[in-house]
Amino acid sequence: MHEDDRLLCVLCQRSEQTKITGALSTKDDVTAHQNCLLFSSALFCRNTPQFDDLFGFSVDDVLNEVKRGRQLEAESESLLPPFSQPLPASQADVSTQMSPMFPPSEVRCKTERQTQIDDGGSLHMNQELELCADSPEGSPVHSPSDPHTAAPWNIFRGFYKEMSDVSDRIQAEQASQEDYDLALTVMRASGKLLELVGNQQEELQEKQRELQEAAAAMEEAVSALRRDEEQLL
Repeated sequence: MHEDDRLLCVLCQRSEQTKITGALSTKDDVTAHQNCLLFSSALFCRNTPQFDDLFGFSVDDVLNEVKRGRQLEAESESLLPPFSQPLPASQADVSTQMSPMFPPSEVRCKTERQTQIDDGGSLHMNQELELCADSPEGSPVHSPSDPHTAAPWNIFRGFYKEMSDVSDRIQAEQASQEDYDLALTVMRASGKLLELVGNQQEELQEKQRELQEAAAAMEEAVSALRRDEEQLL
């Protein structure tokens, strides 16, 4: 794959997968690192992370966070005051000599500089903006596409598809006894069977209460109609 075609995280604009960034995943053309999502201040999980291609985060929330970050960056740039004091050429040379101390692989900087050298040899720096993101070296995190981890992920995806099919058949009232037994086994193994049964019981009790109220209202309406008929006679 061409270098320009690599998937980039919408939050950090990087394609590398390390222990710091976490795994890289894509959903609805939105690609992001797991840890970039987890440490974003305005993001929180809306779905179950295990069954979601974006680790449980909403695509719309991620796009809004990207937009918010761009707005904050634009506001910070507009508030940055210009540098009015001249910088001696000797200090500029020292700064230039020290800058290679950090390799490009460890520090990525976006720098905007407007410089001017006057007749006296002084270097004026009108504005300088540097946005740096350190990227310490670390072992890459294997993604689902990595051949070393492809087999376990394929098993998980197959299980998820099978359970989705079983759920669809149960909701459509087309499930077999084997489907019901499998669903019951999975719910029991998850430890949520009692909770699910309790929720179902509460829903049934609520429906029963609504039916009782509706029946009482119907009886009252029938009694009122009978009284009206008796008065007419």
